[in-house]
Amino acid sequence: MIRKFEVQFGESGQDHFTLVMMTMKSLVCGGILLCACGALAQTPASLPQLPSPTRILQDQKQVNAAAFGPGNRVTFQQTPPDFQLDSFDFSPDGKWTFMSWESGRLEARESQTRKRIAQFTPISGPVFEADYNEQTKQLLVTGQHGRIRLVDPHSVKVLREIHTEIGKFKYDLQKVVIAHDGSWLAYVNQEMGKYLI
Repeated sequence: MIRKFEVQFGESGQDHFTLVMMTMKSLVCGGILLCACGALAQTPASLPQLPSPTRILQDQKQVNAAAFGPGNRVTFQQTPPDFQLDSFDFSPDGKWTFMSWESGRLEARESQTRKRIAQFTPISGPVFEADYNEQTKQLLVTGQHGRIRLVDPHSVKVLREIHTEIGKFKYDLQKVVIAHDGSWLAYVNQEMGKYLI
């Protein structure tokens, strides 16, 4: 015995379909609203304001990066390398500040008085690292082509120069460490590391 089912879509079928669609729309809208409210509840509080600086070390040199021309024309030039701060460091006791500029110029200043103690170019090209050793009163300066110099920051005299071994891939210095008493020095590049006495 085979029964035959016929589905008739009349007004009651369309009402059922409409009811299902409205229920689904309500669920989707409710889910979106729930997610939005949850995201608002998880928003972190605003970050605290940074304190104002206690001291500002400003270079005495000034550069005019904007030039005004005829017809209300304004021209901006790139800042020269001598005005681009590359890195800075402090002596271990915090009395000195060392600033390395993109041109290779190195400045040593007293942190309290902001007075410039020395300004010099210890290595041709950019200075990779400048670390002051309090016990030996020397400034360790590293530069391109594996060059390490120990400099007296007061007299700007080069006390010692070390040419490190460059490997077959010509990698430059990555890190140089010197003992507190200056008795040994270690360096590393991407190829190798060495310990010098």
